[in-house]
Amino acid sequence: MSRVRRGDAKLYFPDRVVQMHKVTPTQGELDLIEAISKPIQSLNRLAQISILQALTSSPDALLVQLVNMGRNGTVPADLVTTVKGIVGRMTRAAKLDGLGNLIERLKEQNPEKWRLVVFTTRRETQTTIEAFLSGLGLKVGLINGSTGGRNQETLKAFRANPPGLNVIVSTEAGSEGVNLQVANVLVNFDLPWNPMIVEQRIGRIQRLASEHASVGIFNMVLTSTFEEYIVGRLMEKLQLASHAIGDIESLLEASGVGGDDDENGMDEKIRALVVAALAGKDTEAAVRLADQSIENAKSELERERSNIDSMLGSLDGAEHIGPRTPSLPDVKRSMGAKEFVRAAFIALGGKITEVGPDIVLVDHDGHRERVLFDGQAEEDSKGTKYVPGSAAFARLVTRLASTGVHKVNDQLPDAERATMEVGRNWIQEFGGVPKFLAVTEGRRSFIGNALVRVRATVQHDSYERLVDVECTRDQHITIGGRSALAPVAPILEHASDLGVDSDIVMALAKDDAGIAEFCRFYLERRDAEVHAAGGDERKSHKLYEEFTPRLEMSFAGLEGDLSKTATIRVTFRLDGENEYSSILSIEPTTRDVVEAPEMRMCATSRRRVPADCLGRCAISGAETMKHLLATSEMSGRHALPAHTIHCGVSGKLVLSDEVEQSAISGSFVARDLLKSSEVSGKRAEAVHFAKCDITGADVLGTELIVSDISGKRYRLDETAISALSGRTGHRREFLTCHETRQVISKDEAEQCDLTLQYVRRGVLATCAVSGRRVLPSLLGRCSQTGQIVLSALLVSSSVSATKLLKSIAVESVGGTYCAPKETKICTWSGAKAHPDDILPCSLTGQPVHVRHLTETPPRALVPLKEMLEGARHNSDGMQAWDAVTKQLATSMGGGRCKIIAATLSGTKEILAARAEQKTYLGLKTKHVGVLYDLRQGTIVGRIASGKPSATGWIHEMA
Repeated sequence: MSRVRRGDAKLYFPDRVVQMHKVTPTQGELDLIEAISKPIQSLNRLAQISILQALTSSPDALLVQLVNMGRNGTVPADLVTTVKGIVGRMTRAAKLDGLGNLIERLKEQNPEKWRLVVFTTRRETQTTIEAFLSGLGLKVGLINGSTGGRNQETLKAFRANPPGLNVIVSTEAGSEGVNLQVANVLVNFDLPWNPMIVEQRIGRIQRLASEHASVGIFNMVLTSTFEEYIVGRLMEKLQLASHAIGDIESLLEASGVGGDDDENGMDEKIRALVVAALAGKDTEAAVRLADQSIENAKSELERERSNIDSMLGSLDGAEHIGPRTPSLPDVKRSMGAKEFVRAAFIALGGKITEVGPDIVLVDHDGHRERVLFDGQAEEDSKGTKYVPGSAAFARLVTRLASTGVHKVNDQLPDAERATMEVGRNWIQEFGGVPKFLAVTEGRRSFIGNALVRVRATVQHDSYERLVDVECTRDQHITIGGRSALAPVAPILEHASDLGVDSDIVMALAKDDAGIAEFCRFYLERRDAEVHAAGGDERKSHKLYEEFTPRLEMSFAGLEGDLSKTATIRVTFRLDGENEYSSILSIEPTTRDVVEAPEMRMCATSRRRVPADCLGRCAISGAETMKHLLATSEMSGRHALPAHTIHCGVSGKLVLSDEVEQSAISGSFVARDLLKSSEVSGKRAEAVHFAKCDITGADVLGTELIVSDISGKRYRLDETAISALSGRTGHRREFLTCHETRQVISKDEAEQCDLTLQYVRRGVLATCAVSGRRVLPSLLGRCSQTGQIVLSALLVSSSVSATKLLKSIAVESVGGTYCAPKETKICTWSGAKAHPDDILPCSLTGQPVHVRHLTETPPRALVPLKEMLEGARHNSDGMQAWDAVTKQLATSMGGGRCKIIAATLSGTKEILAARAEQKTYLGLKTKHVGVLYDLRQGTIVGRIASGKPSATGWIHEMA
């Protein structure tokens, strides 16, 4: 809680009288409450607050709110339809009638000077109230977010005597910073649920230096609804308690019905109670509890204030610790109080009649006032006492300061007339004829002194000074239009109208010694208080705000000289009807032309004229008056007529450097209208051009000839001639023979099936195998068949190196080839094979194909070796065994022979056999292997002799 009370700071406020102005709701308004009661239960808290506050404002506000929410899908469409139907049937809201009755009472009490301020949260409601009151014949002013430019006019009319406006209807835009203390009745047409906003509203009329002993606050509510027994009841209690305590924040904090966060704020408490009431719940106990909390908080804060006063009183005489007491300069008055009052009323248009030494009669604003000075304060009470410190004296000071009365010497009131005269004289000096002169820019420059009313304020104290600030010419300039040259009005609304830069003046004014000393003291006091608060962040912030000085500054008067300069556009004629214009800067007071175009010589007329009347010939570079130059109809460039010509195609006037002579017609034609031949580069008119049928190139018609090949017209620079037929045509219609390199036409050529190259007919040959027509270089002859075939179909014999068809060649295991007649025969298989594949068997010495031989040397016939080694035991060809054994016995010199195993070849013509031979005495056994030709009945090759062992067959050499 703040230690500083209003009384301590000598702040005297009018009393506050708060009451609910109850009106009986119409049936339509009851229907609206019923319509939203159920749907609102399912909405989020923000939507609930928006709808309920709109409902308490007016039916029109509720409808607009729901239409917008319905468009966004926040509320059901059927609710919007229902409310729209109810509002459409309603004639007038009950609160409007209640407001009308209240106004009738005010008019009865004060018929001439009654004033009323009506606050509402909604623009729709503001419009409805304005229409209703205007219908009653009342003068109404509006303040909202979009009326900023008109607010001063509205307030001026409201404060006038008698008032030009009786009622101001304001949204929250008027609850901050607007002084409405001339009125002492405020109507809350709808109540915000935030007590701070309500206090801001009341603060517009319950202010310092008010001439009213009390102010009346009327909270309009619909009787027997939640607006009366919840919203109106709690807000009325808070408004009365806040007036008694003087600190709404402390009251809310102590009562527990308000907080800084959304969940504990006053609006949340009211929302929860109203939604519960609409749901049919009993909220009386909860409302009564909140009511009692406010009352308890008020009592507690009053006790705390009493204790603090008692404690601070006991500190009298203690040594002062804190910031140095401010040393404020003495007030120096330029005139006495009586002199000021008389001069002020005269300046405001009043007429003074002397009655006595300290009494005068003042006729002003349509009525007469008896004015008393010091000596008659107690002797004569029939009048108004105008002495320093009185409310009437303060009002007179404020009124005079706000009138804009000044003492500014306008050095040339009729500056526009003088400016125009100087402009006309300037034109006539070079022989021009003035036609039209117009102000494009006016400047005002002020030099003198500005009297600034500076007020420094903290929460509990304030200090005001009239500060004289010097204004220099180069700092205080305003730029405007024609109005800147007008005479200075007797009364100024804005110092900036004279060019005074408010920012510069205010920056100098705030450096006044007295203001700076006052601010110094409270800044030091702030630092000390915040330090004493320790770690209490909330308290520190509150103290910081309370002891931080705020400056309010306004102009109280101006004295000095005003000079003007003008920028004008002058329009004049030269050489008859040729019109020109120039820009001049003129000092009308001295009749000097400050800035004007340079005067230069016209090369054609030899006349000196303004430079902006001259143009430059694009061909010769000579400067001459613009009307003496011709303009190209093609480019817009300008030149002397001698340097122009008419285009031979379009007939338009063009400059000489914009034309070119046609190579065909010889005419001079604008370059843009000529075309260039892609054959010769010659330029001529488009009519002389045609397109090449082959390439599409633009060429002259004389540069085209007809092709013998296709009959098309083509550009002659790309002609080709057939070496065979002598026919001519475009080169794209011809080919080059790959073999002879001669140029030939496509119909004289034939294409190779392999290389796709073209050659003259008769060059290609046919492959005897594939039938394809190819270049001769791609063919070869088969040595076996004598056929001419594609070289790709031939292979080389590795035996004789001759070429032959792959299809008849014999291929070896190693991929080499030979002719059929170059093959050898395998003894075992009887097949012909490449010589590289036939090797001698190491056992029998017979030629055998490598597929039938062992892989490692010595290479032997596999079936025979396997039988000799005992790995094979076939018994093939047994019918020939006796013949084999007989021949073996004969070949080996006698002895008994026995076949152990035998294997037939694949052709069944060769029999491989293993046999044993014993001597006559049977003491020795030989093991032999042999090949027997069944067709010839004889052993072929040598007989292999040896013996088996653990490691295989051991061959014995004969």
